[in-house]
Amino acid sequence: INSGVYDAWNNRGTAYFRLFMWDEAIADFEQSLAITPNYMSHFQLGLLYSSTGGPTQAIYHLREAIRLCDESDDNYNLINIYFATLLQGQGFWQEGFQRDQYRYKIKSLRHKFVAPRWQGEDLAGKSILLFTESGWGDKILSLRYVNLLLEKYPDAKITIGAQPDLVSLVRSSFELPISTRSDIPTDYVTSLLDVPMILNLTWDTVPRPQKYLSIDQKLVEKWATKFKELPPGINVGLCWASFNGISKTIPAWDMVELGGVPKINFISLQKPYSQAPKELKLRDWTDGINDWSDTGAIIENCDIIITIDTGVAHLAG
Repeated sequence: INSGVYDAWNNRGTAYFRLFMWDEAIADFEQSLAITPNYMSHFQLGLLYSSTGGPTQAIYHLREAIRLCDESDDNYNLINIYFATLLQGQGFWQEGFQRDQYRYKIKSLRHKFVAPRWQGEDLAGKSILLFTESGWGDKILSLRYVNLLLEKYPDAKITIGAQPDLVSLVRSSFELPISTRSDIPTDYVTSLLDVPMILNLTWDTVPRPQKYLSIDQKLVEKWATKFKELPPGINVGLCWASFNGISKTIPAWDMVELGGVPKINFISLQKPYSQAPKELKLRDWTDGINDWSDTGAIIENCDIIITIDTGVAHLAG
């Protein structure tokens, strides 16, 4: 490594980060910053600390990354989006919601709509398309706001915009029209992720329903036949890997000891499949999972769910 080049230290720190070698990564990122203050090393440190329980350090480094990054740089919007997630998780909701609006500036995340975005106007007698977006966890958790809007605007004509893999789940959960298109005729359109910002929700007013999603009972019974093949024991659904970033992934070797727990049947909820220790004797039925309703039906048949922060967690409730 060329000790005088800050990029070299940043690149090696990134490699350590991906190998879960936190201390080594921090040392390299800090060395990179000692040579030249740069937004990328601050960004990586912000991600690292947010993943390892250091929110105060994460907030500092992400603010520094935004300060040092030129607004014309494509990463400027991306850093703000990651910062938004951290802020929301730490309870700084309004700033988090505002920074999350930077996602609309990223070309790959833009949607084509034929109606104006809803800004909180009265929806009595009006039509609105509520669309789901971002990662699967965000899509599923944001569906909790559908019933809130139904209660607030009982005369509104609401359509839920959902990706094909969510259609079955949405259909069994809400008696509302569903569209997989974003260009349908409507008076207004909004992302369900923007509803708490528009309605100025707080920790005290955000809805916390016991259950806001329903799985078709026939599908639950269909998957129950698979569970009858298992030996007596506790059935544990397991999801351990995220394909949106290593910060959410449990390294396979950290799960080895789970295989020594007696009378446990581990069932994979991991799709697409990721490497798991053979000691788990994992039941992999994921070839039969066609959409999120199938995942939900398997969850309904499990006794316990162990999962990272992803769609499985929000679906399990």
